[in-house]
Amino acid sequence: TMCIQHPELFDGVVLVAPMIHIGPEALPPKAVQWIFEHVVACAAPQADILPSKDISALAWSDPAIRQQVQQSPLGMGRKLRVRTALELMKATAWMSARLEQIRTPLLVLHAEHDQVTLSSCSVMLHQRAASADKQLRLFEHGMHAELLHGGPRVRAVMDDALAATATWLRARTTCPAPGLAIGAGS
Repeated sequence: TMCIQHPELFDGVVLVAPMIHIGPEALPPKAVQWIFEHVVACAAPQADILPSKDISALAWSDPAIRQQVQQSPLGMGRKLRVRTALELMKATAWMSARLEQIRTPLLVLHAEHDQVTLSSCSVMLHQRAASADKQLRLFEHGMHAELLHGGPRVRAVMDDALAATATWLRARTTCPAPGLAIGAGS
């Protein structure tokens, strides 16, 4: 949202599997949304009563990484809190209504077969963003979270995603002269 509200703050944005749209088939009926927004979210905003499944199996193919995530207090296996779910619905609706306002240079990376956030969302973002400098990289292999943190099983996908990001950043930044210490005081 910041690259729409304050584009002057950014020389470019790299997004990995962005959640910018929730299709109507995934949303509860309007009446249920209203009840959550006006009753439940006000009465019990931190309640984790919403049904949610452990999506770590859709995010990582490596069982060791899935186990780490499942054991983490910040892991993906937790139920969504009512207010968090409501804010996700609001934020994605806000973003998808304003994609044409994105003028910041943009690199979007997404695994083609991502089952957590659909790659069609990234395709939609790329098509609708007004930026003259935008690039979409869809990766045939890899799962939702594996482009940047997949472990040894998907090392080639990670290397490709990181190389694409580095190439994109290098083309848009000025590097200091060789031998110049970055961050060193004078």
